[in-house]
Amino acid sequence: MDNTTSRDQQQCHAKGPFPTELLLSIFIYLDGITLTSCSQVCRQWAQVIAYYDELIWPNVCLRDFKKTSIRRFWSPQFPTPRFCKNQRSWQDMYRITRNWYTGQCVKGVYPKAVDDATFNASPCTVIGAPQEQGMFTNLTLANDGRVVRSNPNYRNPAGSQSLVIQSPQTKQQFFLNDGAAVSNLPGWPDAARSHSIVCHCTQPNSKWLATGGLDGSVAVWNLETKASVRMWHGHRGRVLCISMNDDVVVSGGSDSMIRVWDLDKGSSSNSNSEWTNHHRPTRRGMIDISSYLSGRSDWYQGVGEIAVNGHLVACAPDASGPILVFSLLTGSLVYELRVPENAGQSSEWVTEDITAFTRLCLTPFFLLTKGKVSNDNNTVKLVPASNNIVQQRKQKKKSAGYITMLSDSIDKADAVMPPAAQMSPYQLYKYYQSINKTGSDAEEDQPMPSTSACINVWDLQTGQIVYRLLPTLEKPHQSYTITDVRLTPDYSKVFASIEIRGQKHYEERLYCWDFSLKCEDQPHESFDIIELDNIDPILRKTGKSWVCYM
Repeated sequence: MDNTTSRDQQQCHAKGPFPTELLLSIFIYLDGITLTSCSQVCRQWAQVIAYYDELIWPNVCLRDFKKTSIRRFWSPQFPTPRFCKNQRSWQDMYRITRNWYTGQCVKGVYPKAVDDATFNASPCTVIGAPQEQGMFTNLTLANDGRVVRSNPNYRNPAGSQSLVIQSPQTKQQFFLNDGAAVSNLPGWPDAARSHSIVCHCTQPNSKWLATGGLDGSVAVWNLETKASVRMWHGHRGRVLCISMNDDVVVSGGSDSMIRVWDLDKGSSSNSNSEWTNHHRPTRRGMIDISSYLSGRSDWYQGVGEIAVNGHLVACAPDASGPILVFSLLTGSLVYELRVPENAGQSSEWVTEDITAFTRLCLTPFFLLTKGKVSNDNNTVKLVPASNNIVQQRKQKKKSAGYITMLSDSIDKADAVMPPAAQMSPYQLYKYYQSINKTGSDAEEDQPMPSTSACINVWDLQTGQIVYRLLPTLEKPHQSYTITDVRLTPDYSKVFASIEIRGQKHYEERLYCWDFSLKCEDQPHESFDIIELDNIDPILRKTGKSWVCYM
């Protein structure tokens, strides 16, 4: 709460039939749902609950959501609003977390990109999966609002491999200073210069940049000076993925090992403090993936993706296999996530549902992964429930009477056209008519896909899928895939880049699910989207990316 509130405004909170002290002594013991009802009783109660946000709501958040895990390997950590750039209150964070648990996402939206980027909002996330010269580009957001992008094809002016720090408004590019010597040890600049970057990670509230190298090394850079301040060696192959929080850096390599490196920034808890000793061994531990896999599953090509929050580490393979969740404190396996195949059968992980490029996203209480949902047989809750692609495809009109449409006769499992000898005259007519059609008319007659891409939301308390996030399409018959998934720092919005493909149609769009709404009729919170990358055949750049401002 702003401490510059005037004295007159503070006195107005005390006006009413009850003393403010009496109300506070009662409100701090209530749960969040009761407090929300109390704020609607009268103006005095609403003002007291809103004004004393940091006194009332932290206890409510911890009491309602921070429960001890049954496995006792970890405990959930409620997000602190001071780490959110858009100045959320504790009451806002309670509402957002409650919406996550109840799946209260009434509707999604396709935000439109704006041309004018001269606004005072702060960037909160960057999303997209562009490719440059045939290689994927990894995008993250730094604490100063600039975009950090890594690609094996990037070179700094000196000629060595590097990553690019880019301003989203001006598109100006900066490079790391791999020749800066921050250590007196022999060979330190050469070690930083030979660190060929494969992947990187940043945090919105930290000035540190963690990178993984082709030689198995892990480095930490200062984004302000662009110099390397720490380098570790431990992987027996290249580092494929990297993540970090305020205390540790977690890396996954082609050797199927997860290594945890302690940042060790002195005695201060501030993530921007300096290291006291650059050469002290700070390896906290390691996790061998192969020792935790069950006999029916295999892990291929090493650790391809990794995500970390305050207590858990989630990882996915580089090719195909299950998603594993470990305790960051003990290194013990918490879950081997399994996707239910069919209702009434045992839950098993499905290769086509959990594959490479899963796009892991961790919140304090949930894990988000890409997945698929059947349009005909689904027992998991869909969000939003009233307007999603599964409902759109179910509303496809069937032909009436004895005439069967050609698209209804196609085997949905194999998408195989029936033989011409088995077609009725009407079906033959529609078949030859569809051959002569072009453009959008031909796409309308395409068979409806049997599955739809979605985002699986896993409850970390139970290890089960609680619901699935689904988009909407203007033309339900179109095929689409989800290429990237990102979260805002306050977990209020989920962004997904959607690739829509047809016979003669290709489009990439951005979709947003908003979990900050109070009610169904409330309009979406205002935020701006600017387009960072676009398709450029001359520079061999494909795919789009966007930066979100709130």
